[in-house]
Amino acid sequence: MRLSIKMLSGAVLGVLVWGAAIAAPAATTGEKDCQKVGGEVSALIDTKGTSPNISTARAIFQTGIMECMEGDDAAANRDYQTPRIC
Repeated sequence: MRLSIKMLSGAVLGVLVWGAAIAAPAATTGEKDCQKVGGEVSALIDTKGTSPNISTARAIFQTGIMECMEGDDAAANRDYQTPRIC
């Protein structure tokens, strides 16, 4: 009897914790989404195709893309906002 009460209590507690985890919003760090910023930078690069430093801008943009794909939003956004881009 004691074992079944412990198991039932554990199952109820597990369901409550699981439900709370689903209901809780994801924590935000205040960083902008690197995919959104990257999209804006991509559009800027496309419109400034005749810029003298476009090859440098594309290289920095590709570095930002890789960092964004690896989950490092802060580093990707820092690359995107580098003054050398266009």
